Amino acid sequence: MYLMMQTMLLHCLIFSLLASFIPVLQTQLLRHWKKKMATLEGGRGGTATSSGHAAETLALFPLMSPGMEVIVADKLYGGTINLMGKSYQKFGWKAIFADIEDPESFRRAVTEKTRAIFIENLANPGGIVVDLEAIVKIANEAGVPLVVDNTLATPFLSQPFEWGADLVVHSTTKYLSGQGNAIGGVVIDSGKFPWLGENKNIRV
Repeated sequence: MYLMMQTMLLHCLIFSLLASFIPVLQTQLLRHWKKKMATLEGGRGGTATSSGHAAETLALFPLMSPGMEVIVADKLYGGTINLMGKSYQKFGWKAIFADIEDPESFRRAVTEKTRAIFIENLANPGGIVVDLEAIVKIANEAGVPLVVDNTLATPFLSQPFEWGADLVVHSTTKYLSGQGNAIGGVVIDSGKFPWLGENKNIRV
């Protein structure tokens, strides 16, 4: 009995020490992980989120306000289509869907209320390869940031910043986690969009 009590007390001591240490460890791990992700994508910096949808929302939230519009590719992960087309309506945001196989449809969708363009670099499902260069040009002409979901392609196959994208998001639950058993997300900034510049449409 005495040995059992000693063991229990030792376990309590260990777990109490871990409880105070783990938050510090997590902070260090996150700091390094965000830096590594930004490096992989060729970005300036990034931040971690609890899921891919959280990353998408975090990327758009500073840009949007009730009544404003985001132009969205019509070929996306199903959960993202629901998020953009339904959930964001509760914020008063309007998603305008454009044909990912017709870049000019994005140009036609641009209005004074457009605040961002959102696409997947490699569409999920379907595997449609986006004409990123054409859509970057349209976003630049409209003066709005291009947000690219690079989950399916990963930085190994494609780096959207090299083509002029402004923000990259990932659901790290997929390929980046290796096994799909850890939910997470990340938002990475190219460092090139003039967030505090003279763009009359963007106020961050």
